[in-house]
Amino acid sequence: MIGRKEEKNLIFLIDFGLAKNFLKKDGTHIPFQNNVGLIGTTRYTSIQSHLGNEQSRKDDLESLGYCLIYLFNGTLPWIDLKQLCKGMPFEFNKYMIYVKNLSFTEEPNYNFIKNLFRVLFLELKYEYDDKFDWIIQDYKNISSEDKQCMHNLEITGKFVRRKFEENIMKNDDENIMQNDEEEKKIDENMKQKRFQQF
Repeated sequence: MIGRKEEKNLIFLIDFGLAKNFLKKDGTHIPFQNNVGLIGTTRYTSIQSHLGNEQSRKDDLESLGYCLIYLFNGTLPWIDLKQLCKGMPFEFNKYMIYVKNLSFTEEPNYNFIKNLFRVLFLELKYEYDDKFDWIIQDYKNISSEDKQCMHNLEITGKFVRRKFEENIMKNDDENIMQNDEEEKKIDENMKQKRFQQF
């Protein structure tokens, strides 16, 4: 849900009615089960959920991927990964392949995922300016009070952007080297899993 007034640049995650822990009280991962039934919105839910299987973190990431692809393309062509990510930056395809190759209990490499899109963000020369599509489109219809709030947000955004860029520049070489090593391990793991499937 998108915030209002001074929180227009914030997105709130809501509706956790179907959420559940993936770890049991003893710290072990919940077991894989089938015949669980479909849980969630059919358009965005994972393939395993459509098959009636228990969901885990990989399914959450798969659903997130479908949401991102839908936001980017405005559609979800349910054919295959190449078609699903057609015309999109390669990082989306790499993300979906990575997520689909995770095992049920495997902990996702969240740093790899963040860095995948962080590098894309920089390559596309996007600015971290807090000016989102829904803010720009509504600007003409906004009261002077709200415009002042937006000005204050812009000042805050510049500070946050500067800190973000400083952090990126400071850690860029370190993150890229670490990400390259993690990416090699992930690519090798994905190749092994594909080979085992045949």
